[in-house]
Amino acid sequence: MMNGSKSKWIEKNRDGLIRSFIVVILGSLVNLGLKLVSEIYSYIIINIALIAIILLQRIDIQSAVNRFKEIVIYELGGHWRETQYSYRNKHFIEEKLFLSRILVEELLPYIIKEEGEHHLVRIFIDSGTTLYPAFKLLLDKGLVPDDENLRPKIHFYTNSLSGIESIQSHISNGSTKFSEEDFTFLGGTPLARYRATTGSITEASLKEIFEGQESGDDTDGTTPNTCLDIAILASNWILCGNLCNSIQLCARGRGHLDFKKLLHQKCKRAIIVAPLGKILCIDSVNELNDRLKKEVHLSAEDRQEYGTYFMPEKNKETTLLLTTQRDVPANIPFHTLSKIFHEVNDRDRKNFRVWSKEFSVPGTTADIKNIEMPHPWTRKHRVKFWKEE
Repeated sequence: MMNGSKSKWIEKNRDGLIRSFIVVILGSLVNLGLKLVSEIYSYIIINIALIAIILLQRIDIQSAVNRFKEIVIYELGGHWRETQYSYRNKHFIEEKLFLSRILVEELLPYIIKEEGEHHLVRIFIDSGTTLYPAFKLLLDKGLVPDDENLRPKIHFYTNSLSGIESIQSHISNGSTKFSEEDFTFLGGTPLARYRATTGSITEASLKEIFEGQESGDDTDGTTPNTCLDIAILASNWILCGNLCNSIQLCARGRGHLDFKKLLHQKCKRAIIVAPLGKILCIDSVNELNDRLKKEVHLSAEDRQEYGTYFMPEKNKETTLLLTTQRDVPANIPFHTLSKIFHEVNDRDRKNFRVWSKEFSVPGTTADIKNIEMPHPWTRKHRVKFWKEE
Protein backbone atom coordinates (compact mmCIF):
# COMPACT_ATOMS: atom_id res chain seq x y z
CA MET A 1 0.00 0.00 0.00
CA MET A 2 2.86 2.34 0.90
CA ASN A 3 4.59 1.66 -2.45
CA GLY A 4 1.36 2.38 -4.32
CA SER A 5 0.92 5.72 -2.57
CA LYS A 6 4.52 6.63 -3.30
CA SER A 7 4.07 5.84 -7.01
CA LYS A 8 0.94 7.98 -7.19
CA TRP A 9 2.74 10.84 -5.46
CA ILE A 10 5.64 10.62 -7.93
CA GLU A 11 3.28 10.56 -10.91
CA LYS A 12 1.30 13.52 -9.59
CA ASN A 13 4.42 15.58 -8.93
CA ARG A 14 6.44 14.44 -11.96
CA ASP A 15 6.70 17.87 -13.59
CA GLY A 16 7.65 19.50 -10.30
CA LEU A 17 10.38 16.95 -9.72
CA ILE A 18 11.77 17.50 -13.21
CA ARG A 19 11.75 21.25 -12.69
CA SER A 20 13.51 20.85 -9.35
CA PHE A 21 16.18 18.69 -10.96
CA ILE A 22 16.77 21.31 -13.66
CA VAL A 23 16.94 24.04 -11.02
CA VAL A 24 19.63 22.05 -9.18
CA ILE A 25 21.62 21.78 -12.41
CA LEU A 26 21.26 25.50 -13.04
CA GLY A 27 22.34 26.22 -9.47
CA SER A 28 25.45 24.10 -9.96
CA LEU A 29 26.28 26.02 -13.13
CA VAL A 30 25.88 29.31 -11.32
CA ASN A 31 28.20 28.11 -8.55
CA LEU A 32 30.74 27.06 -11.17
CA GLY A 33 30.41 30.42 -12.87
CA LEU A 34 31.14 32.23 -9.63
CA LYS A 35 34.40 30.35 -9.29
CA LEU A 36 35.57 30.62 -12.90
CA VAL A 37 34.68 34.07 -14.14
CA SER A 38 34.88 37.65 -13.04
CA GLU A 39 32.28 39.37 -10.89
CA ILE A 40 30.43 41.08 -13.73
CA TYR A 41 30.03 37.83 -15.65
CA SER A 42 28.86 36.09 -12.49
CA TYR A 43 26.16 38.73 -12.13
CA ILE A 44 24.97 38.03 -15.71
CA ILE A 45 24.96 34.26 -15.12
CA ILE A 46 22.95 34.62 -11.89
CA ASN A 47 20.33 36.75 -13.64
CA ILE A 48 20.01 34.32 -16.53
CA ALA A 49 19.62 31.44 -14.07
CA LEU A 50 16.95 33.30 -12.08
CA ILE A 51 14.96 34.05 -15.25
CA ALA A 52 15.24 30.41 -16.30
CA ILE A 53 14.03 29.22 -12.89
CA ILE A 54 11.03 31.57 -13.05
CA LEU A 55 10.14 30.38 -16.55
CA LEU A 56 10.48 26.74 -15.52
CA GLN A 57 7.73 27.24 -12.99
CA ARG A 58 5.38 28.45 -15.72
CA ILE A 59 5.96 26.12 -18.69
CA ASP A 60 4.59 22.69 -19.36
CA ILE A 61 7.40 20.13 -19.57
CA GLN A 62 5.75 18.12 -22.37
CA SER A 63 5.30 21.27 -24.46
CA ALA A 64 8.96 22.13 -23.94
CA VAL A 65 10.03 18.64 -25.02
CA ASN A 66 7.81 18.78 -28.13
CA ARG A 67 9.24 22.19 -29.06
CA PHE A 68 12.77 20.86 -28.61
CA LYS A 69 11.96 18.02 -31.04
CA GLU A 70 10.70 20.55 -33.58
CA ILE A 71 13.93 22.52 -33.38
CA VAL A 72 16.21 19.48 -33.57
CA ILE A 73 14.34 17.66 -36.35
CA TYR A 74 13.30 20.46 -38.65
CA GLU A 75 14.75 23.86 -37.98
CA LEU A 76 18.48 23.57 -37.42
CA GLY A 77 20.40 24.39 -40.56
CA GLY A 78 17.28 25.18 -42.62
CA HIS A 79 17.23 28.11 -45.04
CA TRP A 80 13.42 28.39 -44.75
CA ARG A 81 13.18 29.05 -41.02
CA GLU A 82 10.83 32.06 -40.94
CA THR A 83 8.74 31.41 -44.05
CA GLN A 84 5.28 30.07 -44.84
CA TYR A 85 7.00 26.76 -45.49
CA SER A 86 8.48 26.62 -41.99
CA TYR A 87 5.12 27.56 -40.47
CA ARG A 88 3.44 24.54 -42.13
CA ASN A 89 6.49 22.41 -41.38
CA LYS A 90 5.55 22.59 -37.68
CA HIS A 91 2.21 20.89 -38.31
CA PHE A 92 1.89 17.11 -37.80
CA ILE A 93 5.65 16.80 -37.19
CA GLU A 94 5.73 13.36 -35.59
CA GLU A 95 3.05 12.01 -37.94
CA LYS A 96 4.94 13.13 -41.07
CA LEU A 97 8.07 11.35 -39.82
CA PHE A 98 6.01 8.25 -39.05
CA LEU A 99 4.42 8.23 -42.52
CA SER A 100 7.79 8.71 -44.22
CA ARG A 101 9.17 5.67 -42.39
CA ILE A 102 6.19 3.57 -43.52
CA LEU A 103 6.64 4.86 -47.07
CA VAL A 104 10.35 4.06 -47.30
CA GLU A 105 10.58 0.92 -45.17
CA GLU A 106 7.31 -0.83 -46.10
CA LEU A 107 5.16 0.59 -48.88
CA LEU A 108 7.65 1.33 -51.65
CA PRO A 109 9.42 -2.06 -51.32
CA TYR A 110 5.97 -3.73 -51.30
CA ILE A 111 4.87 -2.01 -54.53
CA ILE A 112 8.15 -2.72 -56.30
CA LYS A 113 7.80 -6.39 -55.40
CA GLU A 114 4.07 -6.48 -56.28
CA GLU A 115 4.74 -5.10 -59.77
CA GLY A 116 7.26 -7.81 -60.56
CA GLU A 117 10.62 -7.57 -62.26
CA HIS A 118 11.57 -4.28 -63.92
CA HIS A 119 14.87 -3.07 -65.28
CA LEU A 120 14.30 0.46 -63.98
CA VAL A 121 12.07 1.96 -61.27
CA ARG A 122 11.53 5.71 -61.53
CA ILE A 123 10.12 7.39 -58.42
CA PHE A 124 8.70 10.91 -58.72
CA ILE A 125 8.54 12.75 -55.37
CA ASP A 126 6.28 15.75 -54.87
CA SER A 127 7.30 18.90 -52.99
CA GLY A 128 6.04 20.09 -49.59
CA THR A 129 6.58 19.47 -45.89
CA THR A 130 4.80 16.10 -45.75
CA LEU A 131 7.38 14.35 -47.91
CA TYR A 132 10.45 16.28 -46.75
CA PRO A 133 11.53 13.66 -44.13
CA ALA A 134 11.43 10.91 -46.77
CA PHE A 135 14.54 12.20 -48.55
CA LYS A 136 16.90 11.59 -45.63
CA LEU A 137 15.27 8.23 -44.91
CA LEU A 138 15.82 7.14 -48.51
CA LEU A 139 19.51 7.94 -48.16
CA ASP A 140 19.78 6.14 -44.81
CA LYS A 141 17.61 3.08 -45.49
CA GLY A 142 17.70 2.56 -49.24
CA LEU A 143 14.95 0.61 -51.04
CA VAL A 144 15.52 -3.13 -51.00
CA PRO A 145 12.47 -5.28 -51.82
CA ASP A 146 11.78 -8.35 -49.67
CA ASP A 147 13.06 -10.48 -52.55
CA GLU A 148 16.78 -9.68 -52.60
CA ASN A 149 17.08 -11.09 -56.13
CA LEU A 150 14.84 -8.27 -57.32
CA ARG A 151 17.22 -5.32 -57.39
CA PRO A 152 16.17 -2.92 -60.13
CA LYS A 153 17.98 0.29 -60.89
CA ILE A 154 16.18 3.08 -59.01
CA HIS A 155 16.15 6.74 -59.99
CA PHE A 156 14.36 9.64 -58.31
CA TYR A 157 12.87 12.81 -59.78
CA THR A 158 11.63 15.71 -57.68
CA ASN A 159 10.65 19.37 -57.81
CA SER A 160 11.30 19.79 -54.06
CA LEU A 161 14.00 22.37 -53.29
CA SER A 162 14.03 21.42 -49.60
CA GLY A 163 14.32 17.74 -50.58
CA ILE A 164 17.37 18.43 -52.73
CA GLU A 165 18.95 20.47 -49.94
CA SER A 166 18.37 17.55 -47.56
CA ILE A 167 20.06 15.18 -50.00
CA GLN A 168 23.07 17.44 -50.46
CA SER A 169 23.58 18.02 -46.74
CA HIS A 170 23.30 14.33 -45.80
CA ILE A 171 25.33 12.92 -48.68
CA SER A 172 28.23 15.13 -47.64
CA ASN A 173 28.05 13.72 -44.09
CA GLY A 174 29.06 10.16 -44.95
CA SER A 175 28.06 6.96 -46.72
CA THR A 176 24.47 6.71 -47.97
CA LYS A 177 22.40 4.15 -49.89
CA PHE A 178 21.94 6.52 -52.85
CA SER A 179 24.21 9.14 -54.42
CA GLU A 180 23.49 12.53 -55.97
CA GLU A 181 23.53 10.87 -59.38
CA ASP A 182 20.45 8.88 -58.40
CA PHE A 183 18.37 12.08 -58.17
CA THR A 184 17.20 14.48 -60.88
CA PHE A 185 15.96 17.91 -59.88
CA LEU A 186 13.17 19.20 -62.13
CA GLY A 187 13.83 22.83 -62.92
CA GLY A 188 11.24 25.54 -63.36
CA THR A 189 9.94 28.68 -61.70
CA PRO A 190 10.49 28.80 -57.91
CA LEU A 191 7.40 28.67 -55.70
CA ALA A 192 8.64 29.75 -52.25
CA ARG A 193 5.46 28.85 -50.38
CA TYR A 194 6.12 25.16 -51.06
CA ARG A 195 9.90 25.25 -51.59
CA ALA A 196 9.21 23.88 -55.07
CA THR A 197 9.65 24.49 -58.77
CA THR A 198 6.51 24.56 -60.89
CA GLY A 199 5.18 26.01 -64.13
CA SER A 200 5.54 25.33 -67.84
CA ILE A 201 9.24 24.43 -67.75
CA THR A 202 8.71 21.88 -64.97
CA GLU A 203 5.79 20.28 -66.80
CA ALA A 204 7.71 20.26 -70.11
CA SER A 205 10.59 18.46 -68.38
CA LEU A 206 8.20 15.82 -67.02
CA LYS A 207 6.53 15.30 -70.39
CA GLU A 208 9.90 14.88 -72.08
CA ILE A 209 10.87 12.23 -69.52
CA PHE A 210 7.66 10.27 -70.07
CA GLU A 211 7.65 10.67 -73.86
CA GLY A 212 11.23 9.44 -74.08
CA GLN A 213 10.33 6.35 -72.05
CA GLU A 214 7.20 5.66 -74.12
CA SER A 215 9.17 5.77 -77.35
CA GLY A 216 12.00 3.65 -75.97
CA ASP A 217 14.48 6.51 -76.33
CA ASP A 218 15.58 6.56 -72.68
CA THR A 219 19.31 6.92 -72.14
CA ASP A 220 19.47 3.42 -70.66
CA GLY A 221 17.38 1.86 -73.42
CA THR A 222 14.40 0.94 -71.25
CA THR A 223 10.94 0.39 -72.70
CA PRO A 224 7.51 0.73 -71.04
CA ASN A 225 7.50 -2.99 -70.19
CA THR A 226 10.77 -2.81 -68.27
CA CYS A 227 10.25 0.55 -66.54
CA LEU A 228 7.99 1.12 -63.52
CA ASP A 229 6.95 4.70 -62.72
CA ILE A 230 5.72 5.52 -59.20
CA ALA A 231 4.35 8.92 -58.16
CA ILE A 232 4.54 9.98 -54.51
CA LEU A 233 2.16 12.86 -53.98
CA ALA A 234 1.13 15.14 -51.14
CA SER A 235 -1.54 17.82 -51.03
CA ASN A 236 -2.72 20.82 -49.01
CA TRP A 237 -5.98 18.99 -48.35
CA ILE A 238 -7.52 15.74 -49.51
CA LEU A 239 -11.29 15.43 -49.87
CA CYS A 240 -12.63 11.92 -49.45
CA GLY A 241 -16.34 12.78 -49.62
CA ASN A 242 -19.10 12.40 -47.06
CA LEU A 243 -19.03 8.63 -47.58
CA CYS A 244 -15.21 8.38 -47.83
CA ASN A 245 -15.52 6.84 -51.29
CA SER A 246 -13.45 9.22 -53.43
CA ILE A 247 -10.17 11.13 -53.47
CA GLN A 248 -9.71 14.74 -54.53
CA LEU A 249 -6.35 16.51 -54.26
CA CYS A 250 -6.66 20.18 -53.28
CA ALA A 251 -3.81 22.58 -54.00
CA ARG A 252 -3.16 26.21 -54.85
CA GLY A 253 -0.28 28.25 -56.19
CA ARG A 254 1.09 28.55 -59.71
CA GLY A 255 1.40 25.14 -61.37
CA HIS A 256 1.16 23.30 -58.05
CA LEU A 257 -1.95 21.27 -58.87
CA ASP A 258 -0.98 20.75 -62.52
CA PHE A 259 2.24 19.04 -61.45
CA LYS A 260 0.37 16.54 -59.26
CA LYS A 261 -2.25 15.88 -61.91
CA LEU A 262 0.35 15.18 -64.61
CA LEU A 263 2.26 12.75 -62.39
CA HIS A 264 -0.88 10.88 -61.38
CA GLN A 265 -1.97 10.52 -65.00
CA LYS A 266 1.41 9.36 -66.29
CA CYS A 267 2.68 7.01 -63.57
CA LYS A 268 1.57 3.40 -63.35
CA ARG A 269 1.34 3.50 -59.54
CA ALA A 270 0.64 6.41 -57.21
CA ILE A 271 0.95 6.90 -53.44
CA ILE A 272 -0.83 9.82 -51.83
CA VAL A 273 0.69 10.59 -48.41
CA ALA A 274 -1.36 12.54 -45.88
CA PRO A 275 -1.60 12.98 -42.11
CA LEU A 276 -5.11 12.09 -41.01
CA GLY A 277 -5.84 15.74 -40.16
CA LYS A 278 -5.38 16.73 -43.82
CA ILE A 279 -8.21 14.47 -45.00
CA LEU A 280 -11.65 16.11 -45.01
CA CYS A 281 -15.02 14.33 -45.21
CA ILE A 282 -16.62 16.76 -47.66
CA ASP A 283 -17.72 16.29 -51.29
CA SER A 284 -16.84 19.59 -52.93
CA VAL A 285 -13.89 21.96 -52.77
CA ASN A 286 -16.44 24.78 -52.85
CA GLU A 287 -17.36 23.92 -49.25
CA LEU A 288 -13.74 24.42 -48.25
CA ASN A 289 -13.30 27.64 -50.23
CA ASP A 290 -16.57 29.14 -48.95
CA ARG A 291 -15.47 28.64 -45.34
CA LEU A 292 -12.03 30.10 -46.04
CA LYS A 293 -13.52 33.27 -47.50
CA LYS A 294 -15.33 33.96 -44.23
CA GLU A 295 -12.13 33.74 -42.14
CA VAL A 296 -11.37 37.47 -42.24
CA HIS A 297 -8.48 37.14 -39.77
CA LEU A 298 -6.49 35.18 -42.38
CA SER A 299 -4.30 36.92 -44.93
CA ALA A 300 -5.48 37.26 -48.53
CA GLU A 301 -2.92 34.62 -49.51
CA ASP A 302 -4.25 32.17 -46.93
CA ARG A 303 -7.82 32.74 -48.17
CA GLN A 304 -6.86 32.03 -51.78
CA GLU A 305 -9.12 29.42 -53.37
CA TYR A 306 -8.02 25.83 -53.78
CA GLY A 307 -8.21 24.03 -57.08
CA THR A 308 -9.01 20.33 -57.15
CA TYR A 309 -8.09 17.20 -59.07
CA PHE A 310 -10.64 14.41 -58.82
CA MET A 311 -8.97 10.99 -59.02
CA PRO A 312 -10.50 9.06 -61.97
CA GLU A 313 -12.32 5.78 -61.36
CA LYS A 314 -9.83 3.90 -63.55
CA ASN A 315 -6.94 4.86 -61.24
CA LYS A 316 -8.48 3.72 -57.95
CA GLU A 317 -6.92 0.28 -58.08
CA THR A 318 -3.43 1.63 -58.75
CA THR A 319 -3.55 4.47 -56.19
CA LEU A 320 -2.84 4.02 -52.49
CA LEU A 321 -3.72 6.54 -49.79
CA LEU A 322 -1.06 6.32 -47.08
CA THR A 323 -2.34 7.75 -43.80
CA THR A 324 -2.81 6.84 -40.13
CA GLN A 325 -5.51 5.54 -37.80
CA ARG A 326 -6.45 6.32 -34.21
CA ASP A 327 -7.44 3.67 -31.70
CA VAL A 328 -8.67 6.10 -29.08
CA PRO A 329 -11.85 7.22 -27.22
CA ALA A 330 -14.52 9.07 -29.14
CA ASN A 331 -13.60 12.41 -27.54
CA ILE A 332 -10.25 12.44 -29.40
CA PRO A 333 -10.14 13.98 -32.93
CA PHE A 334 -10.58 11.75 -36.00
CA HIS A 335 -12.18 8.87 -34.12
CA THR A 336 -14.98 8.65 -36.71
CA LEU A 337 -12.74 9.10 -39.77
CA SER A 338 -10.27 6.53 -38.43
CA LYS A 339 -13.09 4.02 -37.96
CA ILE A 340 -14.25 4.57 -41.55
CA PHE A 341 -10.76 4.03 -42.95
CA HIS A 342 -10.40 0.88 -40.90
CA GLU A 343 -13.55 -0.39 -42.61
CA VAL A 344 -12.23 0.69 -46.03
CA ASN A 345 -9.14 -1.44 -45.40
CA ASP A 346 -11.42 -4.46 -44.91
CA ARG A 347 -13.50 -3.90 -48.04
CA ASP A 348 -12.91 -5.49 -51.43
CA ARG A 349 -11.46 -2.28 -52.90
CA LYS A 350 -14.77 -0.92 -54.17
CA ASN A 351 -13.76 2.62 -53.31
CA PHE A 352 -9.98 3.13 -53.10
CA ARG A 353 -7.06 1.47 -51.42
CA VAL A 354 -5.97 2.71 -48.01
CA TRP A 355 -2.67 1.79 -46.36
CA SER A 356 -3.07 3.05 -42.80
CA LYS A 357 -1.13 2.40 -39.62
CA GLU A 358 -1.97 2.99 -35.96
CA PHE A 359 -0.58 6.28 -34.66
CA SER A 360 -1.03 8.02 -31.31
CA VAL A 361 -0.36 11.58 -30.20
CA PRO A 362 0.79 12.05 -26.57
CA GLY A 363 -0.64 14.70 -24.28
CA THR A 364 -3.89 15.84 -22.73
CA THR A 365 -7.12 15.95 -24.74
CA ALA A 366 -6.72 19.71 -25.25
CA ASP A 367 -3.10 19.32 -26.39
CA ILE A 368 -4.03 16.54 -28.81
CA LYS A 369 -6.79 18.60 -30.41
CA ASN A 370 -4.37 21.46 -31.04
CA ILE A 371 -1.78 19.10 -32.54
CA GLU A 372 -4.27 17.15 -34.64
CA MET A 373 -6.10 20.28 -35.84
CA PRO A 374 -3.41 23.01 -35.90
CA HIS A 375 -5.55 25.53 -37.79
CA PRO A 376 -8.09 27.29 -35.50
CA TRP A 377 -10.52 27.73 -38.39
CA THR A 378 -10.59 23.97 -39.07
CA ARG A 379 -11.23 23.22 -35.39
CA LYS A 380 -14.25 25.49 -35.64
CA HIS A 381 -15.65 23.33 -38.47
CA ARG A 382 -14.60 19.92 -37.13
CA VAL A 383 -18.15 18.54 -37.21
CA LYS A 384 -18.40 19.22 -40.95
CA PHE A 385 -14.82 18.34 -41.89
CA TRP A 386 -14.34 15.21 -39.78
CA LYS A 387 -17.81 14.28 -38.48
CA GLU A 388 -16.60 15.08 -34.95
CA GLU A 389 -18.89 16.32 -32.19
